[in-house]
Amino acid sequence: MPAQCSKDSDCEGLGFHGWRCDTGAVCIEAGQADAAVSVREGGEFEASSSSGSDADAVSGLESGAGDADAGAVSGLESGARDADADAVSGLESGVRDANTLDGPVTAQGLYCGLTAPRGITLFNGQICWVGDLKPQGLFCAPVSGGTPASIVRIDDRVIDAPFLLDAFDLLLDATYVYWSNGQNNQAIRMQRGGRPQQYFTGGGRVSFLAFGNAATVWATDFADPPSSGAGEIIVGPSGAGTASNAIYTAEVGASGVAVYRGNVYWGNSSGLNFGPLAGNARINRIMSPERPVGGVAVDAQGTAYFLAGNRSLYRYATGAAAPTFMYAETSAFGTGDVAVDDQSVYFSEPDRGCIMIIQK
Repeated sequence: MPAQCSKDSDCEGLGFHGWRCDTGAVCIEAGQADAAVSVREGGEFEASSSSGSDADAVSGLESGAGDADAGAVSGLESGARDADADAVSGLESGVRDANTLDGPVTAQGLYCGLTAPRGITLFNGQICWVGDLKPQGLFCAPVSGGTPASIVRIDDRVIDAPFLLDAFDLLLDATYVYWSNGQNNQAIRMQRGGRPQQYFTGGGRVSFLAFGNAATVWATDFADPPSSGAGEIIVGPSGAGTASNAIYTAEVGASGVAVYRGNVYWGNSSGLNFGPLAGNARINRIMSPERPVGGVAVDAQGTAYFLAGNRSLYRYATGAAAPTFMYAETSAFGTGDVAVDDQSVYFSEPDRGCIMIIQK
């Protein structure tokens, strides 16, 4: 309802400094024309001024539909912060600034209440992830969403436990389940209904995984602890053995990994990187607005999606000048992973216990 008055001093007393009482007995800003005021049903005042939403803010409407800029200036407690202020001071959780890029996009929790979901992947209408702690577990649920009863554990909690003590990321195909075993420096492969076996080893700590060509798996292999050295981008197995080949080395904070049309993509402490699968070539380095980069995924059109700063999601189209912001939480959620399909981007928030979905 507008702030009502009988004289100018009434407006001052209500905290509307520099305002006056107009002919309709409503406080308005000095210099503004009087609003034509009528009474709606229920006795509420309605300003029919042509100034639109700005008039709502000026006349002090409490409906929450007032001008966003006025809300930021006058310190309204309605929670509707000014969009420009958000762009400067940090975006609110789940809402992209409407004045930037191509409009607001909101992320939603697909599955929440989980324990430390990290690596994620998509397979056959399911989203699968590594979760739980010491030992971790491998879980899948419908990518369309569901209830906790929809979540299925795909490992044997007892028999597979020695291979799950530091599991981080996973992949699935029609025959096998693959996962990284972190501090045990292994990539594991398990036939459906069978028992896990070492697929290949790395040089430090195998973490994020991605399918390559000809039954190979790419991984980021970083030093543990990270301060002891740089990471590597590896592919395995090598030949008929269980070793791997380091393709790109000296990558501090090597993290998410993806493969697309002859290139391998990965994150590190500075940004997004990609280069030919064969290595020994110039690396394309895209600086990230936030650092470090975590999970990385690339869609069928070659657009890369990555987490940065442990709180934000970006996308990058090859040839673009810089990454494009998509979404941010108000606080860090840990080292998460990304997966993508034709319509949506999925990402894990380990510290918040959620797997999120956002439309492209």
